[in-house]
This record gives sequence, structure tokens and C-alpha cells, in this order.
Amino acid sequence: MSTHVVESTTATIRSGYLDPTAGPVATIDSGDTVSYPDTWTHWGNEATYGMTFSEREPLRHRYPNGPYSMMGPVEVRDAQPGDAIECEVVALRTRDWGWNSFPLGVGALPSDFAQPYLYYFRFDE
Repeated sequence: MSTHVVESTTATIRSGYLDPTAGPVATIDSGDTVSYPDTWTHWGNEATYGMTFSEREPLRHRYPNGPYSMMGPVEVRDAQPGDAIECEVVALRTRDWGWNSFPLGVGALPSDFAQPYLYYFRFDE
């Protein structure tokens, strides 16, 4: 069994969408481990703690598919369409901050709020 390290780069991450035509960022054998040591945060890793809505808006427009860092895909050697692939999270390390927000006119309830919402919070171990 081997460990494969996948770094966050513009070649390994797409912001806000999965690309079914993308080539694998790693090709592994069954039982191997994949490590993502520096996974980018939102909007190409350009988001920072405490950004205001006006500071975030250019990022939201630069990444119109969404803020989330989507890494991959990882190819499992000899796997075939229809196979079930079991993945186990061995360890998870979060950043020390996050946010909850919605700009006006988007999301599940786009017409229900008169003001945008933005709240930053901190994580600890």
C-alpha cells in the first residue's frame, strides 16, 4: 500500500464544480491512502477571515460556479463503472475559521431577506 500526496493547485482544484472530463489528480491501487495536506479554501484560496461583502463580491463573480474547492478526481486502478468504492476518512484537520453567509437574490430563499447575511466564526480542536 502506498500514500499519494495531492497538493492544491489550479490543476487539481476547480472552484464550485466537478468536471467529469478532468484527468485524475492521482491514480491509486485499492487500499492506498491519499493525503490532501493543504486543501484550499473558498474561491481559489483567495477568501480570508473577516472579508466584508464588498471585498467578497469580486471573488464571487470571478468564480461564478461557487466558492467550494472541488479536488480530484482520484482514479482507482482496475475499478470499473458500476463498482462500489469504499473510502475511509482517516484524519480531518479543519482551518481555524469559517463563515455562514448569503448575498441578496441567491440561495434557497432569494426573495425572503432584505439584507445580506455574513457571519464569521472560529474553530478550535
